[in-house]
Amino acid sequence: MPLAAGSEISIVLFINNDKLWADGMVISSHSGAGIGIEFTHMDRQYRNWLEEFVRCTDPVLAASTPASLDWITLYQTVLKETDPQKRHAQIEEAERVIKQALRSAVKEADSDLRRSLSDALHYLKLIQAGQVIQVPVSESV
Repeated sequence: MPLAAGSEISIVLFINNDKLWADGMVISSHSGAGIGIEFTHMDRQYRNWLEEFVRCTDPVLAASTPASLDWITLYQTVLKETDPQKRHAQIEEAERVIKQALRSAVKEADSDLRRSLSDALHYLKLIQAGQVIQVPVSESV
């Protein structure tokens, strides 16, 4: 018997060898078919794991997930690059993807992601201006 729409739940998802804990609300309920859940709270690490799992398993769903994993990879690449010409091109690509992810975060009202993306854009600008060579560990994404 599925839970009724509007029910608040806490769940554990098992993905590969990882356990992901999340809070959510049942947004649809279909007897014999299951329920639809809107996640209301999930740690950033768990959300990233879930997005990666979706990207790897379902190309249709993967196309609709935010580009958060892409922006993190691009951002980290910029931080590691020592060649100024390569770094410039990587900064431009990272900015493009981060701005796309920021639009999604604004639409989804995800304040944690918006803050991370804004910080990343800020540091990219500082790196581009030659004012920052490496982001402090405590502030890295």
